[in-house]
Amino acid sequence: METKIKVETVGYYHQKEDMTANVGLLPKKLNNNRKYFENPSLKFPYLNLNVEVKDPGIGDVKLESLIDFIRLKGWPNGVKPDIVTSKSTLISVAQKRPDIRIQVTRLFGVSYLLKYHEGPYNFPMSDRNGNFGLIFRHFFTRNDDEELLEVDKTSTKAVFRATVPYLNGCWNILYSGEVPAVDDQNRHYDFRVVSWGTRNPYFWKNNSCRCYWKSVFGNAQYIIVGARTHNVQSNPKTRSPHRIPEKSVYEVERLEKECCPVEAAKRNPLEAWTVSDGENTIQDLLMLIDTVVTTEGHSYIISRNIDNSEWVIEEDSEGNEEFQDLVVRCIPRE
Repeated sequence: METKIKVETVGYYHQKEDMTANVGLLPKKLNNNRKYFENPSLKFPYLNLNVEVKDPGIGDVKLESLIDFIRLKGWPNGVKPDIVTSKSTLISVAQKRPDIRIQVTRLFGVSYLLKYHEGPYNFPMSDRNGNFGLIFRHFFTRNDDEELLEVDKTSTKAVFRATVPYLNGCWNILYSGEVPAVDDQNRHYDFRVVSWGTRNPYFWKNNSCRCYWKSVFGNAQYIIVGARTHNVQSNPKTRSPHRIPEKSVYEVERLEKECCPVEAAKRNPLEAWTVSDGENTIQDLLMLIDTVVTTEGHSYIISRNIDNSEWVIEEDSEGNEEFQDLVVRCIPRE
């Protein structure tokens, strides 16, 4: 099932630690380990996930590096967008997260959407599943078997343009987001590590919606899913006769993103999410911005919470002077 939202990749850059952009650097290429998802008959070597990984921070939420890219290159293809934001923001909106706060500022005819971080991030990555995904994708992108995983605040990002249709027109959204890997044809790939893999009903009920929209807004056709074990006490696969090491990927699968909504509906028909749900919630947000955020230089907070699924908008009296100054310095007026 395809979305009506059209996404194209219009550029690449390397986000440096100071949040500036080094334009033109491409994402990492898939290595020969891709054979394990291209040929399912091959036995996947157990991949240890129980590795300490440093927290890389929240660079994918911020817009400074995208603003610097625009400073260096101008508006991609000379097209001024209606909205500038991040991939992370669009994913959270489309998957209908109940706990989200977005700051919207209008400058020179463009609305800039900045998402407040949705939860604590100042604790070790080893305490959450984030490091599992980093280790998993490193297996498919490292230059050789000896290359260690090094995590810092740098990343390689793509610049995307999304066209969101509505009535007789459309919105033009420019945004950036990290690209984990590309193949020889420069096609984007996403990665996900899941306990029990796609056999796990929890994945289809709770994670498949986010995986779908993450691949849509990342312009990725495939999601590479790794099935992992728990610890010895809680996972039969770590005991006889399997004896797979705990916290290890033991199986890999290539999942087409269009399969996500179809399979989720089959697995959980009474509570299934739909592609149109995500499209509608994005359209509702953009309509609200078009209606309310009309004054140059004014900032607003748009939010919703678990008790109220409707968007609530209020003026932001504090604003974001530092970000506004950055836009004024870097962004072309036309």
